[in-house]
Amino acid sequence: MKNFQMGWRFTDKKYNLLPPDDLLKIEPIMENDSETIWHEYVSQNHGHLMLMKNRGNIYEKAFRVNWDDEKNGRKILNDQLNMKHSKELIFMWSPVASVKTTWGIVINYWTDFFYPDDDTVILFKGENIKLYYCEENIFTYKARDIITII
Repeated sequence: MKNFQMGWRFTDKKYNLLPPDDLLKIEPIMENDSETIWHEYVSQNHGHLMLMKNRGNIYEKAFRVNWDDEKNGRKILNDQLNMKHSKELIFMWSPVASVKTTWGIVINYWTDFFYPDDDTVILFKGENIKLYYCEENIFTYKARDIITII
């Protein structure tokens, strides 16, 4: 995690110091592998979500998380997505910054994964769902199954 460009979110006392056992459950993906996943499952032509056109127009579900109330934000994420905490996923900040982890880790530390002005993607293992987070709004989309890449 020390060499991972987003590791500071979980290992810097200015932001959050995760317990060692939970930190081990966040596995950085090599930049080349991350980029391959991004181009396959997120966008072949865009390196940043804000550049993607129509991203918000074809979603299945949309909801907002309240960054002012961490506990309520966690409840909204749990209630809206209804995923088991053991569900494996890939969390992507950009084409070259992603991790493998579980929904439970994301839920427990959601304010460390998502920032109010972030644009991120979650790909769930074995699910036909892709989640985009864009500036406190969550959009879910149908997606191809990513079981082979986790």
